[in-house]
Amino acid sequence: MSGPLGVAVTGAAGFVGRQLVARLAREPDRFGPVLALDRTEIPPGQRLEGVRHERCDIRDPQLVERFTAHGIGAVVHLACVVVPPPGMERRTWYEIDVGGARNVAEAAVQAGVGQFVQASSGAVYGYRAEHRMALTESDPRYAEPSFPYAHHKRIVEDELAALAARRPALHTLVFRISTVLGAGLDNAITRLWSSPVVLGIRGRMSAFSFVWVEDVVEAIAQGLRTGASGTFNLAGDGVMTLAEIAARQGKPLVELPAPALRWGLAALRRLGWSSIGPEHVAFVAHRPVLDNRKLREEFGFEPRLTSREAFEVWLAAARGEPPPACLRRWGGRRGSSPAGRDGEARRPVAALATAGGEG
Repeated sequence: MSGPLGVAVTGAAGFVGRQLVARLAREPDRFGPVLALDRTEIPPGQRLEGVRHERCDIRDPQLVERFTAHGIGAVVHLACVVVPPPGMERRTWYEIDVGGARNVAEAAVQAGVGQFVQASSGAVYGYRAEHRMALTESDPRYAEPSFPYAHHKRIVEDELAALAARRPALHTLVFRISTVLGAGLDNAITRLWSSPVVLGIRGRMSAFSFVWVEDVVEAIAQGLRTGASGTFNLAGDGVMTLAEIAARQGKPLVELPAPALRWGLAALRRLGWSSIGPEHVAFVAHRPVLDNRKLREEFGFEPRLTSREAFEVWLAAARGEPPPACLRRWGGRRGSSPAGRDGEARRPVAALATAGGEG
């Protein structure tokens, strides 16, 4: 692609969105103008030069006018509901995630946008005991209605594929992103291990596949720069088990039988003390671990940090400590790949995951 692209980003006020917008704004001659869309109002003091910040609901039927007015050539769709606020009905959640994504994609087509980048999730593979350790893009997607976030992502992928088949001029790029970590992140995932005691499930290794937020941002930027299409797992090398996460923080891991944990979560939700319920036991027990070989070999992107290193970045910030040494290994050059850890060659996640030993 030649000349400024013109990129619209939905969910621009979120954890990934803020960093993506800042990344694109650093190259206005390549990516500008940047249109940052979110339901949250960005205070004037936090707005970036060269970025048009607009408050917007992704279900807005006038979205096409915004794309046309700003000369948008590519759309990055990040907006979704991960954990619904108290009182949100399932129907509303669906309308935002699925209906909103449909509206953004259709507006992109009507505005003549050339590329649509969808932030999907490794959750589309579902949380199932029969998963092999490293899932490839060709593995079945089992996301079910009992996990609305994952189920919605699966539906959005299907609808986007159908749209691309009808509109072959629209380049569609889908990233199935593993658990994102980075400095300053505080969400439902990090709270699993932020309490004094880390709860686990007896008999389950619970392996987590992480990706550094800046690797997510850089992969998206590369996709925009090259006009790429396709579907790619986006994950750092290797995994961390829940036991390793607890040990690294010096916290005890208390493993409960799955039935006891289901009963406890059901009771807590009935009392209004927890937003998650017994169905989330599978979320912890059967984590989808993503194979990133296609990302490397076909898309041509190598994550700069491993899963373990992404965790170290998050942990150092959570403790108020200096950034870990892994951030200095590549000299802070955005977009560059690390040269390799001392004494350990870089290996794809499949090799490291298999070494973990979970069936």
